[in-house]
Amino acid sequence: MRGHIRRRGKQSWEIAYDVGLDGDGNRRQRFETVKGLKRDAEQRLTEIMAALGQGDYVERTGKTVKEFLEAWILSRRRDLSPTTWSVYKYIVNAHLVRRLGSKQLQKLTWEAVESYYDGYRVGGIESTTLSERTLLHHHRLLTKAMKDAVKKGDLSRNPMDSVTAPSPSKPSIEAFPKSQNKQLLQRFEGQLQTMVMLALGTGLRRGELCGLMWDRVYLDAAELEVSRNLVMAAGRSVLKSPKTKGSARRIVLPSTIVNALRAHWAAQAREKLAAGEAYIDEGFVFARPDGTPAPPDTFTRSFKATLKDSEFAGLDVHSLRHCHASQLIADGINIKTISSRLGHSTIVITLDTYGHLLPGMDKAAANAIDESLAGL
Repeated sequence: MRGHIRRRGKQSWEIAYDVGLDGDGNRRQRFETVKGLKRDAEQRLTEIMAALGQGDYVERTGKTVKEFLEAWILSRRRDLSPTTWSVYKYIVNAHLVRRLGSKQLQKLTWEAVESYYDGYRVGGIESTTLSERTLLHHHRLLTKAMKDAVKKGDLSRNPMDSVTAPSPSKPSIEAFPKSQNKQLLQRFEGQLQTMVMLALGTGLRRGELCGLMWDRVYLDAAELEVSRNLVMAAGRSVLKSPKTKGSARRIVLPSTIVNALRAHWAAQAREKLAAGEAYIDEGFVFARPDGTPAPPDTFTRSFKATLKDSEFAGLDVHSLRHCHASQLIADGINIKTISSRLGHSTIVITLDTYGHLLPGMDKAAANAIDESLAGL
């Protein structure tokens, strides 16, 4: 295979190279313009010749990032959960296509992607500022998309391999000691109070709580089984499998929560009787007045609104999960048990999230050993 370079302008070069033979045995030649110094053209030609020699060459097309991403997101609809697909579609349409869509796919560079991130950071060119954690989601999505572009033969290499990923700082954990549990619960009433109590006493995720059904609550055994997760997709409630394999679990319930759930079941039965045929009994523990599931977003909004002007105003629903874990750690419960109750896929996740709360436990261990050695 052959290639050569010729000047087109003061800082413009044309590279020509053979890509093989056509059906009649004639040379198939391709041309490409490179702007810059001659060494830039030489480097590009070297890359092309190396790709041709290794069988990795991809012919130039006019396909844009917008065209590829729009086709890619549609192709992934069957592979992703409704919630994940909706989030991906939003990121593609609202951000990636708007900022990067006009670029040719094969000319997407790491500089362009990192400039995209910088535009959304504080002081960037966008009016909207995105957190490093949100930008990391964009990075992961774009990396997956470009990896598929390589698989489909649209790219010879993934430009994301050279991109520095956004690095979010570890989020602070909002939690309070168990001495404040009653004070928090007294601010709620009815079904909302029971939901908060159950989240605080079990560490259930928001979707697990809203997806809980009576056929997985065993009051006589003081246990519940986490086997479903309620999410919102395209404006409707969708039940899906737990977040991870470890998320499917059984949790022992404190007697206080068992009693609260019995009272809640009785109240729900009265609502059902009063509504008559208008009640849609789908078996959810926490439901709207008509029996349909209580959406996770409604739980979040009600929780925040109730605590708006209180000393707990900084908390969100996920804080209840953190409180459950931190309070168990303070009581000396072993980390493996805590990890199981939280439904973490590995104990490493639990340690990474709550490890900073453990140093005090090390002091307690030293004191315990000290007692056994006293008097020697």
